[in-house]
Amino acid sequence: MSACLCAYWNRDDIRSVLSFLGSAIATSLLGSLNPAFAMETEPMPSSWSLSGHRSASPQMQYPISLKPTSRLDATVGKHELQTSVSKLLDTVRTPSPTSTSEFWEVDRRLALTSVSELSDVQPTDWAFQALRSLIERYGCISGDADGLYRGEQSLSRAEFAAGMNACLNQIREQLGENAAAADVQADLAILQRLQTEFASELLALRNQIATLESQTGTLADQQFSTTTKLRGEVLFSLSGAFGDEKAVSDLDPTDTADEISNNLIFTDRLRLVFDTSFSGDDLLRLRLQVGNTPNLGTATGTSMSRLGFDSSTAREVVLNQLYYRFPVGQSAEVTVMANGTLFDVADTINPLLGFDSRGSISAFGLRSPIYREEIGATGAGVSYDVSPHVNLALVYLAGEANNPNSGLFGGSYTALGQVTLRPTPDLTVGLTYTRSRNAISIGTSSAIANDPFGGASDSIIGNSYGLQASWLVNPDVRIGGWIGLVDVTANDLQGNPDADIFYYALNVGLPDLGGEGNLAGFVFGQPPRVLQNQLGLEDPDTSLHFEGFYRFQVNKHLAITPGMFVITNPEHNGQNGAIVVGTVRTVFSF
Repeated sequence: MSACLCAYWNRDDIRSVLSFLGSAIATSLLGSLNPAFAMETEPMPSSWSLSGHRSASPQMQYPISLKPTSRLDATVGKHELQTSVSKLLDTVRTPSPTSTSEFWEVDRRLALTSVSELSDVQPTDWAFQALRSLIERYGCISGDADGLYRGEQSLSRAEFAAGMNACLNQIREQLGENAAAADVQADLAILQRLQTEFASELLALRNQIATLESQTGTLADQQFSTTTKLRGEVLFSLSGAFGDEKAVSDLDPTDTADEISNNLIFTDRLRLVFDTSFSGDDLLRLRLQVGNTPNLGTATGTSMSRLGFDSSTAREVVLNQLYYRFPVGQSAEVTVMANGTLFDVADTINPLLGFDSRGSISAFGLRSPIYREEIGATGAGVSYDVSPHVNLALVYLAGEANNPNSGLFGGSYTALGQVTLRPTPDLTVGLTYTRSRNAISIGTSSAIANDPFGGASDSIIGNSYGLQASWLVNPDVRIGGWIGLVDVTANDLQGNPDADIFYYALNVGLPDLGGEGNLAGFVFGQPPRVLQNQLGLEDPDTSLHFEGFYRFQVNKHLAITPGMFVITNPEHNGQNGAIVVGTVRTVFSF
């Protein structure tokens, strides 16, 4: 008898097939010895087709298609199958558990004598009777150590062939105990014929294993590394900034407005990431980068117009990320950074828009400015899961760690502490505090906010407070944002003058809009602005940031993202006209 086997069946399907085959074997055996058993048989149910799919009717007891061949062409009815198997098993003594396969063959530790021993199999299951026959009549099914059968697990053609072979061997072992009887010899001959029916599947399985071994050997010989994975990303962009005149800052009253350089530019960036693990739980990351995308602030007069992926390295390959992360116990991870960022440890809580090659097209829209203090520095951090819903992150970064005159603690630095709360799987909130020295120039704000004391101070202490949040409203909508306040003090100026800087943003992400992997994103906010300054330098007006983009995921290796953002009152100066920045970002990943 041959079976029409489709790509994947679950284990419930297979046990029905085995029950039918076993019953058919028994009927064929007894029919050859006693013709009475081969009479008055019913035709094969018409619902069995050559499709190999489960019948749409839940009452179907044998949903897998079977097609008799010339060698074993008898068809039997349900009553005759049960009677025949019962008579056959009267000649069989207790099974001899000698094989060790996890699911199909008998195992002394997991051997079953009754279907009731499987806690996830109920009498109402459509394949209950088939499974009971395989366990109680044939003894060729065993459960997992936890008493579960997991009948919905998928099974391939090759796995079915191997399982069938194991079950047939078990039946042969049972019959073998009566091997001296002549009728049993005839029975064994028929069983061997049936086992031969699956010779092609078994041969195919052996060939597949041989091919897999060959491919594995080739991979082992030619692989890049046994411990390191290489990932790459190539980014191309067609960008431009548009407006009437460059923005002028009140920081320098002598500035005059020039025309914006509104030519289209074509730029690129290449990143190679080497991820190495020595234990399977640790991570050594090295990232190389080369690119020529400029800071558009030179073209527009304000760093508020920066693209999120600008990275001009003068065509030189640079090491822009290097750290080692390892676990400590079950709840903590320590990261040691030779060249890292605050957000290599702390969650920025912007899961959809917070990636410069896949998310927001602007630097301001990627993450809260609080995480931009001291980018690309040396230090260490720890992330500790206080509970499944609470995480504590602590980070220290020094900007001049390789300078003997300043070292780890004598130059610019940022120390961060963040508590991340996840009260539900859909809601994340972060409470962040940083203390920094000469590290508030975050590159997405006005010139005054980047240097509130106009270059007069060489020791600016910043205390930053941030609140970030992200809420998955439903699978199609996520909203988030941040709000922050920075209190800065000039420690080396008379009277220690201070200033306050304020910023906020709201974003919306629409994942899978128009297709799987796509993303529509919107950002609205105010870049960092000096609200008050005891030294007198303040931003007179308010700039607003409006952004929209749409990432079209062509395939898993290619994404194209057109987008634009508008800055009103650039440099928080109402005398400046609006600036528009547009780009088409194309990213190849491998």
